[in-house]
Parts: sequence; structure tokens; C-alpha cells
Amino acid sequence: MPDVFDVVVIGGGRTGLTVAYALGAFGKRALDDFVVFDASARPGGSWGASWRELRLRDVAALVAPPGLTELGLGRWDEATDRSVREVRRDEFARYEDAFDLGVTRRARALRVERRQRAPELAVTVDVAGRSRTVLARAVVSATGHRSTPFVPAIAGASGFAGVLEHSAHLDSVAPFAGRRVLLVGAGDEADALAASLSAVGAEPFRAGLERVPAERSIVGGDATDTAHLLRRLEPSGARFADGLVRPFDTVLLATGRRRALRHLAPLRLRDVHRGVVERDGWSRSDPRIGFAGVEPSLPPAIALDRALELVEQRADPPVEPGRRSR
Repeated sequence: MPDVFDVVVIGGGRTGLTVAYALGAFGKRALDDFVVFDASARPGGSWGASWRELRLRDVAALVAPPGLTELGLGRWDEATDRSVREVRRDEFARYEDAFDLGVTRRARALRVERRQRAPELAVTVDVAGRSRTVLARAVVSATGHRSTPFVPAIAGASGFAGVLEHSAHLDSVAPFAGRRVLLVGAGDEADALAASLSAVGAEPFRAGLERVPAERSIVGGDATDTAHLLRRLEPSGARFADGLVRPFDTVLLATGRRRALRHLAPLRLRDVHRGVVERDGWSRSDPRIGFAGVEPSLPPAIALDRALELVEQRADPPVEPGRRSR
């Protein structure tokens, strides 16, 4: 018989940890009443997977999950030269341990399915290469966007002779030192990436897309708010809408991401015209499915409030959250 949980949280980044913290505040116990599945091998969430050279000073805003400052963490203005990913990995590891959140790692959600004549949902995950199915009275999808990069169709891309890569896949920008880099995209991530490239001696040139896909599901990477608009790639460079032609040996895309909701496909929650339709963070077609931190335009601080609200709607009266005794 599969394990049965009140709540299964899919995603162990900032918002997923917030949901877990809130469940603990309402008297729920990790690995007993709820479980958190996270696909990553280590803590840190999306910022924990950023490129090595990204520094705190280059990030517009980091949001702390509730209770982080109680641990003496989250004081980012005191060490602005530190690596964002190392800070986030360390903070989240200590946070998970202090509040006993019991995150299951290397656990990639495969599918969430309904069961015939049964109140629980079946959640199947791949845990380090082995399939596991658990039952849940409610599922909160806190998968965010960073694991699903959006790569737009760019004319001439197949014939470009250099490196073409999305920012989501970068481990380090050091290999681009001394290179002529076309950075496509706008927004906070593109700004931070430009700063990191300049710091290692690359030559970033900012541009947007001449043709922007009309997809509501794409988050971040507003690729029109730049002075130059990319028309097409040439074998050794790029041609822009204003007629400018420049040589490049690297093209980096900071063009946003889609909502990571593929695991919910068996439930057929999408409206053909409006995507996944929600009411107060819960699916209209199946109120057992909640969403936290995946709204296309929801600021991080509001996403955290949403996560707390989702739990409040489904949990018992709160108790005082506390750290695990040692």
C-alpha cells in the first residue's frame, strides 16, 4: 500500500520550503503528514542553480522564506561579494535542517493522477532512478519556472557556428572570457548576467528579439526592452532590425521560462483558451491541486504570501513553529 500524506509539495525551492514551513506551523509533521519532493540533488532552489560568478550585489532582490532571519541568515547586504548559489545552498540546507522539513532530493515529479472512486491523488516521482508512488489528499505544485527555460525560434540559429546557450544551463561564465557575446533578453537575470560577463572579461552586447512569441506562459526575459532587436543569426554573428551586423562567437539567451507543470498533464487542468484556471491558488477543475510561486507575473514576496495562504485554507489551527530539538 503506498504511503498516504495530507499534502505532497512538489518543489523544494524558496516557495516549496515556505509551504513546508507553514505546514509545520499548522501542526503537520514532515514525512508523516506531508512530504516535499525536489528534483535537485542539493538545496538552494533556483538561485542555488545559478552560474558560479553571480554575486549578491548583482541580484535585484532575494526573498527569504519565513523563519530564515531567526537563524541569523538572510543578511545579504553584509556580504555582497559572495556567490549567490553558494549562499543559497548553505542557507537552505541549514533552514531545512533547523525546521525539520524532510525534503526528499533527486525526486523528480513524473505525474499526478486521479484514482477511480478514491479521494486521494496518486503522485509518482522518480527518486534517484527508482519510481515511487504516494497518495495525497492535496498536492501543492511549487515548481516555479527556472527548470523549464524558454528557447525562442531564431532565424539562422541552426547555421550559427559559435556557442548558443540558455542562461538556465550555465554553470560558469568564465569560459566566455575574452569572447564577443550576444546577450539576448532583458530583465533582472539579463542584467545580472551582463555584469558577470563583464567581470570575467567578456564583451557582452545586449539585444532583444524582433519577434516575440505571444505566449502568456513565458515568465521573465522581456526581450523587447532593449535598444537593438535581433533579426537573425549569421554563421559568425548577428543581423539586427536596424540593419546593424556584428560578429559574435557566443549567443546567450536570457529569454525567460515556462511554468513547470508537466507533471500535472494527466489531470487535464488546462483550459484551451486560458491555460490553468485557478481560484485563490487552487485549481477550479480539481480543488485538490494548489499552486504556489508559479504565477507568470507574481512578485516573489507575494508568491510567499500565496504559499502561506494555500496552507491556511487546508490546515488545522496554527501552532507555534519551532526548531527541532537536539
